[in-house]
Amino acid sequence: MITFKTKSTHNVPFGRGVIQTEVYLKISDFRIDENGVVPHGYYYIIQNEQPHQLDKIVPSILLWERVEQAETQLSAFTSNSLKNAIYQRATEFAIAKLQQEGTQNYGIDPSDWEIFLSPPLPRFRSQLSEGEGVTEPTILPPAPSEGGDDSQNDGDEPINNEPENEVGDEENV
Repeated sequence: MITFKTKSTHNVPFGRGVIQTEVYLKISDFRIDENGVVPHGYYYIIQNEQPHQLDKIVPSILLWERVEQAETQLSAFTSNSLKNAIYQRATEFAIAKLQQEGTQNYGIDPSDWEIFLSPPLPRFRSQLSEGEGVTEPTILPPAPSEGGDDSQNDGDEPINNEPENEVGDEENV
């Protein structure tokens, strides 16, 4: 969903020692209920071009009262797109949560985090969960650009995994 990266390197326990590297924070989702918002995700590093998860973030609630206080200090929405507005606010609240926690996160100062915009990875059907039943490595069509043609499936819609009935197939009812 949202990934942050440190602007500088930090000492991080890895393997049987400590290495100095950039740290990444992936916010994978938010749980929302009547009490507030709880972010979920994990910290990771990249070694030899491979990500290595360090720890899951400790879930702590951002109460609605605190959200309402923070809203008065947030910038105006930069897009009329609901998706972009949700990502903008989610990013702002993740930053607010990091500031609230201070240096509890690997001793990293909240001002050292920046949004990490990774290059887009190829989107393969084989990357979908096994329960979805699609295993062939067919490349999905690229998501349409903002304001572009929205007629293609951009990955947000479910993929029909059911085989179509052919002539002569009969369903038992």
